[in-house]
Amino acid sequence: MPAPADTQVQGSTLLWAHWPVIVALIIAFLGWWLLMRETTSAVVMTAGMAGMLVCLPLFKQEKNPWLYVAVLVLCSTGTLVDAKHLTDAIGLEWLPRRTAAMISLSVQGFVASFVYLLLHLYIFRLKGRAGLLAKVPPCMLFMTAALYPAAALFWLFLAAIGLAPLC
Repeated sequence: MPAPADTQVQGSTLLWAHWPVIVALIIAFLGWWLLMRETTSAVVMTAGMAGMLVCLPLFKQEKNPWLYVAVLVLCSTGTLVDAKHLTDAIGLEWLPRRTAAMISLSVQGFVASFVYLLLHLYIFRLKGRAGLLAKVPPCMLFMTAALYPAAALFWLFLAAIGLAPLC
């Protein structure tokens, strides 16, 4: 049995190593608590939080600031395709509009990050970095699903205090 001092050191080491994931989960939970009243949206966000909790430390992407910036920008732009039109086209009319927007935005982030990384690897011929194609898109998918309501709330807060234009 470890001594109490060893347990405290291990706990603080774990907290220090994974603090970005913990902060992102807290922000995602606050966004879920403030904005979600639909069961299907809560399920999508919970799956996003669980995937973010697993994928970020597994792929060692928890301290990648560009991933967080990309998710914030992607969540602020909204979907490229109308969510209602998309659900009608694939036969999922029963999905609420916010849930459909969250799912389509997550998939768009997955595809966009994969295509961007593929072009980046092709243009710059980075052979040793090809593993990013399997690491970044799943992280982007789960982070977008988890942080979508919190990012919308963040941009609304910035607009309220006059630091961001309302779009």
